[in-house]
Amino acid sequence: MRILQKKKHGPGLTAAAALALLLLAAGCGNDREGSLGSGTFEATEVDVSALLAGTLLKLDKREGDPVSAGELLAQIDAEKLVLERELAEVQLEAVKLELDLAGEKVSAARIQLANDRKKLDRIRTLLTRRSATQQQVDDLATAVELDRNRLEAALKELQGPEIRRRELETRLRLLDRNIADSRVLSPITGQVIGRYLEPGEVVAAGQAILKIADLSLMEIKVYLPASLLGSLKLGQAVSLRADGAPQRQFGGEVVWISPKAEFTPKNVQTAEARAELVYAVKIEVPNPDGVLKIGMPADVYL
Repeated sequence: MRILQKKKHGPGLTAAAALALLLLAAGCGNDREGSLGSGTFEATEVDVSALLAGTLLKLDKREGDPVSAGELLAQIDAEKLVLERELAEVQLEAVKLELDLAGEKVSAARIQLANDRKKLDRIRTLLTRRSATQQQVDDLATAVELDRNRLEAALKELQGPEIRRRELETRLRLLDRNIADSRVLSPITGQVIGRYLEPGEVVAAGQAILKIADLSLMEIKVYLPASLLGSLKLGQAVSLRADGAPQRQFGGEVVWISPKAEFTPKNVQTAEARAELVYAVKIEVPNPDGVLKIGMPADVYL
């Protein structure tokens, strides 16, 4: 009786199971159709570092805060630089006064030289008419030579203050740059994903303060065998399904195809797959609403 009962109900159960398996297989087949592979999302990340050493006076941004390109992120103490700049300005004013005095000497020497040359020319003309003596000509010639020497000396005196003026003006530009570097600005528009210091701490030049990521445009890499490269080209549109939003489909664009083959990265699961030579393909995916996150897995489809 038990055997007969099994024969009676057996075919019905087998048909139901077969139908379920058929539907499952069909669904899986559709998912795999056009599949390029899987990867994890990445974003452009920037470590915002201090260009100036000093005490961190201000740092208001924390993880998750949005930032805009050019926005003030942090302020480093630059009081000593400001005072040093004021001192350099005073020194520059003193040097400019020296330049004015030296310039007046040069002008006076040039005027004296011009006047004595005119006198010398007149005396030489009078000498040809026998209305002047050779002694007068010699005296004026000596005076002209002395005037020329005084002018050269005045010009040399002018060089010293002029060099100091250029030096101080260069120093002021350098101080202005250092003072500007005390203001740490955001290089990109994005979101703070890391904060390494707190106000009051001393920061070294080149030390990272914040990490910012541009989450508006994500990237994902998949690795394809040479046999699939023929179906891809730069600028081609692809679709993606992310684990963090399985109900949505995202659009992407192929922006880079590696010209060089490499072994599949070690994070691929099977040893057989890791032994294959593949080509890296980079895809950019717009993320205007911020649904996609760094490190989120996704599948890529044609």
